[in-house]
Amino acid sequence: MASLYLIDGHNVLYRTFFGVPRLTAPDGTPTNVVLGVARILLKILREERPDAVVAVFDSREPTPRHEIYPEYKANRLKTPEDLSAQIPVVDEMIDALGVRRLSVAGAEADDIIGTLSRLAEERGMDVVIVSSDKDMYQLVSKRVKVRDGLKEHTVGEAQVEEVFGVPPGKVADLLALAGDPSDNVPGIPGIGEKTASELIREFGSLDAVLAHPERLKGARREKIEKGADAARLAFRLVTIDRDIPIREDWSGFTPRGIDASRVAPLFRRLGFRKLLEELDLGKETQPGGKGDAPMGVAWKREGTVKELLHSLGPGDIVSAGLAYDGDRETVAGIAVEGKGVHLLPADATARAARALSARGATIYLHEGKALYRRDAGDRTGEDPRLFDTQVAGYLLEPEEGTPSFAKLRARFLPGSLAAPEGESPEGRAAERASATLALGKALEERLAEAALLDVFRGLDMPLLPVLHRIEAKGIRIDPGIFAELSEGLARDISAIERKVAAAAGTGFNINSPKQLAFLLFEKLGLPPARKTKTGYSTDVDVLERLKDLHEIPSLVLEYRTVAKIRSTYVDVLPGRIDPRDGRIHTTLSQTQAATGRLSSSDPNLQNIPIRTELGRRIRAGFIAERGNLFVGADYSQVELRLLAHLSGDAELIRRFRQGDDIHTATAAAVFGVAPSGVTPELRRRAKVINFGILYGMSPFGLSRELGIGGKEAKTYIDHYFGRYPGVKIYIEGLKASARKDGYVVTLMGRRRFLKDIDSRNKVLREAAERMAINTPIQGSAADLIKRAMIRVDREFRETGMEARLILQVHDELIVEAPEREAAGSERILKEAMEGVAKLSVPLTVSVSRGKNWGEIH
Repeated sequence: MASLYLIDGHNVLYRTFFGVPRLTAPDGTPTNVVLGVARILLKILREERPDAVVAVFDSREPTPRHEIYPEYKANRLKTPEDLSAQIPVVDEMIDALGVRRLSVAGAEADDIIGTLSRLAEERGMDVVIVSSDKDMYQLVSKRVKVRDGLKEHTVGEAQVEEVFGVPPGKVADLLALAGDPSDNVPGIPGIGEKTASELIREFGSLDAVLAHPERLKGARREKIEKGADAARLAFRLVTIDRDIPIREDWSGFTPRGIDASRVAPLFRRLGFRKLLEELDLGKETQPGGKGDAPMGVAWKREGTVKELLHSLGPGDIVSAGLAYDGDRETVAGIAVEGKGVHLLPADATARAARALSARGATIYLHEGKALYRRDAGDRTGEDPRLFDTQVAGYLLEPEEGTPSFAKLRARFLPGSLAAPEGESPEGRAAERASATLALGKALEERLAEAALLDVFRGLDMPLLPVLHRIEAKGIRIDPGIFAELSEGLARDISAIERKVAAAAGTGFNINSPKQLAFLLFEKLGLPPARKTKTGYSTDVDVLERLKDLHEIPSLVLEYRTVAKIRSTYVDVLPGRIDPRDGRIHTTLSQTQAATGRLSSSDPNLQNIPIRTELGRRIRAGFIAERGNLFVGADYSQVELRLLAHLSGDAELIRRFRQGDDIHTATAAAVFGVAPSGVTPELRRRAKVINFGILYGMSPFGLSRELGIGGKEAKTYIDHYFGRYPGVKIYIEGLKASARKDGYVVTLMGRRRFLKDIDSRNKVLREAAERMAINTPIQGSAADLIKRAMIRVDREFRETGMEARLILQVHDELIVEAPEREAAGSERILKEAMEGVAKLSVPLTVSVSRGKNWGEIH
């Protein structure tokens, strides 16, 4: 069946601008849009091989819609400079790839696409519209689909109904009622998509809804009657015109083929080396180095590591792709650049990696800690030179979390196919090894383009074996302490339940949100704060607001806290003891949090409350082995110190250099009292303000946190910036640079991309601004403690000490050491953590020791 691909130019440009990490050419020209559009087009041309392709763009002239409604699209923001700079290059690239660009005077791209899709259907062609704009859903039919170019999510008739609740032919009716904020089309005030969908399903069409408002009741009828004219106008604006006069010869839409004489110099100028290799336009590549890793890769069976090394010449190893499917397979593949794929027993992979690294090879693999888990014991000597594709993919797109191999492969090796499940273990191992090498090369190039290689090689890769050693070492708990604690908490829970029943005057299920809502808002008459689909909310925020009005909300909050700690930690942790060593082993991930912080899971040991008595009782159950001690080291106010350094605020720097209590100093400035007059409550409030500023808290957020009025909260923030003006300048500068670059950077070069920083949606935009303020601080703090972990681990191992890191929790490192090494461990921890970076203010660390975790707080 003949096929036509229609590229929604404006949509794809913006989609790639905000969806592809910011990149620059060697000369500094931004290139993320050019690269994104190139990959979309090449994927279509090489994989789909369509009979016709057209990249459609809006006309520069006003359209009939502007004559009908002058405010049409009036809310569109100015095109970002980095995008404007790339549009001419995109045009040049599209032409060089042999794709027709099309615009029609006085017509929008939507109408051109609508007309071409109709003409194609009449010719019996299948049509794919490449766009993420839901307006296009009205064009969907049995032959017409809509596909998001980045996510490659295809929408057909069934998917349109899933999204809107109406068939494609009624999408314009729905949008006319609900409006289209992205194009400044108003619709009927108070009618959203959900209500519009219900009305169209009930009446059958927009005309029927507007003709029979008497069939509706109350406010809904009034809205329809008042907004009928607006809906009719909106319908004219949102309906795609499928009869635009197009005089183009259809044969001009046939792909002309890639013009190598134009593409090669363009891609070289832009620094697209990987694309040049994929198109066979770059330098010759060795086997295994191309972007497309084929199925059925040939392999050579090598029984031992020694035989593998013997097959290689001296000095000719550049890199190797190592792959095995976790613990499922018994065989591993190693793709050596220029030497093909070799197979080894899976339990020999760690030895092979070390041996190849000793010969100068970089070992590309996915989920590097799996390699260490194959390595029995705490091995001494150099760790292998690893390139973990999982960590690399996370660094490039931290908002996406931990990436799977399959996801990275689809994202960075378009067109490659994995070996099918039915293939032999040898075939799967060989194919994945080859793909791993190709993926590693592609990611390495992307890291270089994004200026992330330094943080990857200098921090995240050296941390990998440290995390493995912490996980393997584990931590001991005392089951007896936890059993006693569980019994005590069970009594506490029962006592709280009795108090709640007495206060309510009746028994009810405290775990039932519905019963609790009935008690609070109907029986007791407390003011409800928020309604959900299932009734009034009784979440933590709501109960916090109500706790001063009645005793029951406070009791429920206490009940939930105690019950959660009992069910999450006290009753669970004893069951997680490994019978082989009597210890608990958490998993530490560096690819979960977008800020770069480490996360603990399975079990999570980072969320045990720190400052509550209950939290201390739980920590007391974590015990050192006989003859050992726990040694803890904790940064003092590291994030506020980083704020002082990064902002350069003279007053903040002076306070830290003098060793002043920063919360007391802030309280004195904000509340207008002498430092000696700062009460504990004022200091607490100042602490909330200090950290609220750090996390981009608005006056509204601060007012909720402190239980004060919005005006008063704004006054406190103004006083804060009056005392620390450099912080205000720094924050505004962060937001401005985030809008310009699309990302923010930590002290050590880690990036966080902020796709919503220019969003027209105020909620999304303000959330991105808070991330822009917080990430350089929180991410830098995470990087500091990671670097300290690497130094501490290395010092212990190089000096032959038995002390070992066993846990990292936020700004704290915990070591288990023989009693004779406690003093030396304290020294190493303090020196490593305080000397990890030279800031304009001192990094200070408090150290302590004890027989259990509770004693070192």
